[in-house]
Amino acid sequence: MKKLISLMIIAAMLVTAALTLSVSAEESELIFDLRPQEDNGEDVQKVSGCELEYEDDGTVIVTLTAATATIDLTFVSGGTILYGEEINLGETAAVVCVDYASADGVTFDQTVQAHYTRKDKEAAGTVADLWLTSMESADYAKYQKISYKGSVGEGVVGWDWGTYVSSSDSKLFDNKCHRFTSISYILHGEVGKKMYIYKFGVYNGSEVELGTRRPEPTPEPVVESSEETIVESSEEPIEPVEGDGFNFLTAAKSAKVNSSITGGDISVFLPGFNMENSNTKWSINVHLKKVENGVYEVVEAAAEPTGAGNWAGTLAEDEVLLAVHSDGSDNNVEGKAAALALKAGDRVELVFDETAGTVTRAFAGISGEDIPVESSEEPVESSEEPVESKEESKEESKPAESAAESKAEESKPEEKKGGLGTGAIIGIVVAAVAVIGGAAAFIIKKKKA
Repeated sequence: MKKLISLMIIAAMLVTAALTLSVSAEESELIFDLRPQEDNGEDVQKVSGCELEYEDDGTVIVTLTAATATIDLTFVSGGTILYGEEINLGETAAVVCVDYASADGVTFDQTVQAHYTRKDKEAAGTVADLWLTSMESADYAKYQKISYKGSVGEGVVGWDWGTYVSSSDSKLFDNKCHRFTSISYILHGEVGKKMYIYKFGVYNGSEVELGTRRPEPTPEPVVESSEETIVESSEEPIEPVEGDGFNFLTAAKSAKVNSSITGGDISVFLPGFNMENSNTKWSINVHLKKVENGVYEVVEAAAEPTGAGNWAGTLAEDEVLLAVHSDGSDNNVEGKAAALALKAGDRVELVFDETAGTVTRAFAGISGEDIPVESSEEPVESSEEPVESKEESKEESKPAESAAESKAEESKPEEKKGGLGTGAIIGIVVAAVAVIGGAAAFIIKKKKA
């Protein structure tokens, strides 16, 4: 009986512990949402240069339709309350939690800020500013519950706004009630690229899930190339090659052209791409110069990444940058090591399609495999003088005939053009030989006689 009672007590303790854990793991309450809202009216929310999508958990996906986008939310206008409630700092912890990320290099402008009422500002007839850059800055580190700046366009911060305001009687209202009046977002990036705003609001505590979700890069739109477009690709996809060296395509999760690199991937950047959007601060960046079709030479060995900034070099017309990145799950670690091992003068086979944004070969060394020509059309040699007419120009642009067709044409008898045909010429030559032979025989007989 005592043993049974002991077992029941242990079971009760386990149940109590499980309930306590579930309560402590519960996310702090969101008491004021500073993200754009799907049901906001035009008086509250004004959007320019972007389109917004809303997920069930409140995540806002911003897709740029212009290089710069703005989202302005107004909660109080001319004394009229349009949205939200006051926040009593005497009754809540009031931690501002922010979690955002872009896999496309979209960034927040440094002027992103919220505005709220404060005692010292009200006396001056204005409102206080809460800058995103200030919350992320080391200057206000003592109010940071958590702070993390990842790659370009990524950040996580939990900032103790309540403690900051309550720290001074000159800031805190006598009734301890404060209100957010507006927030302004400004974003920069390429058209079609995305920013994900997972969290941006005031929570009653810092038990908030932050930094656990991250987006995939936005796929590049597929554009059909014209006949004049020359790309380093054959018409058929090329299978990854094997040989002495290292095949980057077998280790990478994906391979792209002129697209912000993410963990586990490789990207090829061409001249003219804005490297501020490349996210190359932690990748191994190999500077390559083209030496022949599909073969490049390393200009200089890549340096160990420091995270200080994106690759800041310059690409000439016949140069590219091969960026190789790993991730926290050990994806593409081998590829990153292989890229770091390349020295100036080493050869790299690289075939890509700029229009489709795909890489079909990336091999450190010479594989011995055939490399597709850059264009399926070869120039046609012509013995005729160039003619300025449009019709003949079009004829010159037609693909060259195959070798078999050319040989067939050469074997055909020429058509008469006012002269002797091939058959007639052969007949004359045979007749001449016969006459000469007959004359020689006649002379020989005459001498014998």
